[in-house]
Parts: sequence; structure tokens; C-alpha cells
Amino acid sequence: LILSALYVSCIANLPENNNWFEQSLEKIKTAPYNHGSFSMLQNLRGLTTSESCPEIFDRSDWFLISEAYLANPKFRKHAEDFIRLERARAFLDNEQADLAIAELEAAYKINPSIELSQKIATLMITLKRLDEAKHWLQSGLNLPQPWLKQAMSSQREQSHALLKAVNDYQSAHPTQN
Repeated sequence: LILSALYVSCIANLPENNNWFEQSLEKIKTAPYNHGSFSMLQNLRGLTTSESCPEIFDRSDWFLISEAYLANPKFRKHAEDFIRLERARAFLDNEQADLAIAELEAAYKINPSIELSQKIATLMITLKRLDEAKHWLQSGLNLPQPWLKQAMSSQREQSHALLKAVNDYQSAHPTQN
């Protein structure tokens, strides 16, 4: 609820109230798990990305809140992977690719998925780290998948196509590997 007050004060351009931020940090550390908190975490990240109200809440404040969630064992148990994905997005917003990769890798360790391995690989490709991209694509392809998910998803085909594209590029440009 306090994060909501922080959000409303920001979008309504209300006078600064640092007490809401401080109260948020304290309450998050001991709060029971609540899935609704994550939509507010996303909304607040959006405000910091657009720099809507830096006098009330900025990127460093958002990272402090995300760290408070990670410090809370109840949130860490149920949603650490989600928090880490949001942190990766925030690092990418700040053009800090290596920190984003570290968060994505941490999320993958918690909840490995072909979708996440593709995100990591795509980021590696944009950074021209092709061997690492291939590693992540192969890691995702090596994961077991329930038959229904495999039947309903095109992720495996997309990973195979991306892996083929990287291999083709490396074959055509051997000196750039």
C-alpha cells in the first residue's frame, strides 16, 4: 500500500514525501508475500525509466526497493526470478548490459527455461558475444520440456533458428569470432 502511495504521489506530482519511501523500505523487509507488489514494482520502474518524478523517486531508489524485496525471505522464495528479471530490465534501461546479464543468469539458476535462455542469448548477440549466445541457446534446448508445453510452444524452433543463424554468421566471418 505504501508503494502505491509513492506511485500516486509521483504521477499526481504531489509534494515530495520521503517518509513514504523510507516506510516502504522498512515494510518490505518483513512483509508477507503478495503478488500484487510486483505490478507496483514494474510501474515504479516505468516511472524511473521515463524520469517522471526524480525529485520523489529515482532509479537508485527503485534498486533499493528491489534489494529490499530480495532481502525478504518470503518474497525471495516465491518470486526471486521475477524480481531479478525486473532488475535486469532496469539495468538495460541504464545501459548496463553486464549487470543485466548477471541478473538474468541468477534468474535462470532459480527457474531455468528456454524462454529465459533465449533472452540471455539475444542480449549476448547484441553485445557480439556469439560463443556465449550459443552456449545459452544450447542450454535452453537441453532442458527437458513437458510434452504439452513442447507441443504448444515454438520456443525450441526459435532457439534452433537463432543458433543456426549464429553458426552461419560465425562460419561466414571466422575472424570476428
